[in-house]
Amino acid sequence: MTGGGGIGDWAAGKVAGPSDARTSGRRGVVLEWGLEEASMTDFRADRMPSPEGNEIAKSQWQIAWEAYEKRALKLMKPVRPITDPLLRPLASSMTADLVGFWVCWHLLGGYEGLRKVGMSRSAIYRKVALFRRAFKEHPDTYRFPGVTLDVEGFIEAAEASGD
Repeated sequence: MTGGGGIGDWAAGKVAGPSDARTSGRRGVVLEWGLEEASMTDFRADRMPSPEGNEIAKSQWQIAWEAYEKRALKLMKPVRPITDPLLRPLASSMTADLVGFWVCWHLLGGYEGLRKVGMSRSAIYRKVALFRRAFKEHPDTYRFPGVTLDVEGFIEAAEASGD
């Protein structure tokens, strides 16, 4: 067998293939068929600024969301006098619940502390998601202006009461 054709000729047995003595594995076959040797690109050296890449998709989504939000608010304006009195008590109750969650998060030591007192994983994740939607920050990093917690005093009081 002599060199010449392409993959089809090799498959038909008309040209030398990987087992030919003149070739050394894949490299020889690739070079014999006239293909350039493939090189692997190492993308680790070309780092993106964040896991979001250049944040093109994220920024496009944000622009679309803001346009939607603007239209939705304009449409809601006429019905706000009806919906606000109905939603205000619900919003107040949810806000109080989230403030209580934030207090427990800090006094009990975050996720692990809430798990130790019996809160389920899914309940914690739901509360964290609600908190982030309401306050635009994770409960671990959010600080309520004017509110300070005495974690050490809380622990001492809990130990003294036997809890």
